[in-house]
Amino acid sequence: MCTKGTFGPRYGRKPRDEALRGKSAVGHAVHISGPPCSIGALDYLAMAWCWGCRTAPCHSLSVKWGVSNCGIGETMSKYVVIEPGAVGYIFRTESPDSDWLYIGQSTRLDPEHVSGYYGSGVHIREALAQNGSEGLKKSVLATATSELDLHYLEMLQIAEARAAGSVLLNGDFGGPRPFPTFQRLLWEEAPEVMGAAGDVALFHRALLKNRPQVEAAITRAMAIMPDEFYAGYERDLLAVMDLSHQCPFCGSPAGAVCRTNSKSPTMPHNPCSNHKKRPRAISQ
Repeated sequence: MCTKGTFGPRYGRKPRDEALRGKSAVGHAVHISGPPCSIGALDYLAMAWCWGCRTAPCHSLSVKWGVSNCGIGETMSKYVVIEPGAVGYIFRTESPDSDWLYIGQSTRLDPEHVSGYYGSGVHIREALAQNGSEGLKKSVLATATSELDLHYLEMLQIAEARAAGSVLLNGDFGGPRPFPTFQRLLWEEAPEVMGAAGDVALFHRALLKNRPQVEAAITRAMAIMPDEFYAGYERDLLAVMDLSHQCPFCGSPAGAVCRTNSKSPTMPHNPCSNHKKRPRAISQ
């Protein structure tokens, strides 16, 4: 899949006033899908092995789990606790028959959301609407203690999966929203990376080689003012959302994006992804 894609915004993410700086921790994937096990839980701090040298733990995965003795890769308790200091995590959702993946990030760290959130890009939402979440396998790939690291790690994980030949439901290569603005900033700050976007292996290597330049583009994107953010976000939504029907939840007419806080006269009515009750053309 070409990493030049200019669609597939991550819905629901809002701009932050400032970036929280810190270190990230990359760990190995731990499945958290399925019902909680009935056997007693224990807490442990997972250690990641370096997949480059495969000899010693290189990073600490800052996630404390309520874990049954099922073992890594099997059904685990839904009561997952992210340790203090983390601002978010990178995850992978895998289809039941392992024919596609979705990689995303989330700053919602409460256990119920960590266990039940599988992604909100347009293609993963479509897959969930059609098939539900039964059988999906979710793995936590990394945690980060800064928003900057969170965006960069998401980009790196998506690029690594594509370079390995995985089929992803991601529409673009991750990072801050709105994507067209971030894409422009990447061209300005990291032209070598964008020049490699047509080759998944070269793109992955370029991300690793040019991390400071990529982070400069991320930092500039995070500094976008809310009005500019939502204007770009609405353009993204208009490009990818199915707007063929009126939304019965917020009242947005056909051809217009859904809005937040539609029942409130005082709260902002910002653009958002389609509400669950909005009919889709493919279902008619």
